[in-house]
Amino acid sequence: MPLPVDGWGLELSAGAEAATAYRRGVDRMLAYEPDVAGALEEAISLEPAFALPYAQLALFHLFRGERDRARALADAGEAAASGATERERRHFAILAGVVRGEPTGDLVSEHLDDAPRDAPILLNWLGGVFYGGGLEKRERMLEKFDALAPAYGDDWWFLSWHAFACHEMDQLDRARELVERSLDLRRGNGQAAHAMSHVFFETRDTAGGAGWLGGWLGEFPRRAGFH
Repeated sequence: MPLPVDGWGLELSAGAEAATAYRRGVDRMLAYEPDVAGALEEAISLEPAFALPYAQLALFHLFRGERDRARALADAGEAAASGATERERRHFAILAGVVRGEPTGDLVSEHLDDAPRDAPILLNWLGGVFYGGGLEKRERMLEKFDALAPAYGDDWWFLSWHAFACHEMDQLDRARELVERSLDLRRGNGQAAHAMSHVFFETRDTAGGAGWLGGWLGEFPRRAGFH
């Protein structure tokens, strides 16, 4: 019987219900929607030996400034990770390393060579470049996303970040095209709204941006952290 897969077609060492809860939690986290923790906690509860939700939930708590909780979750997932696939073990090691403040750059590069569609790890790469990449970071971001575009195709999450990389390099028409497609695929997508807001700002369309963002915020859950 085939294993279930994540949102990018990568196999998960989990039963169908736990995999579904995990996918829901990851999607919510990447779209900056609410109820991330509840979905990931459900995945852990359904299948305590499934490693990936521990790592994703640990990262979620780290971003909220809850370092002790994050590290405890990373530690709790270690035993489960030992029985996972090689791809899952590396995925877990990268996110757990981020939570613990360990260097992960070499492992991230190796992992993306083997699993370019592992979106949470690509986002980790992006964060490392954007917040610590030096003057050339914008060029590196766009080069990476241009190179990976064929692997992701028409993916709502990838399109939103590809648009972000484009507007950072002043490719505003291309950014708008990509982000509009992302929003068509998943309207409740905080990252796409962020990228679209940049496009309006950089084109000095203040009135258009205010009108668009005001309408979008009316649809997006007010309790989402990104609201």
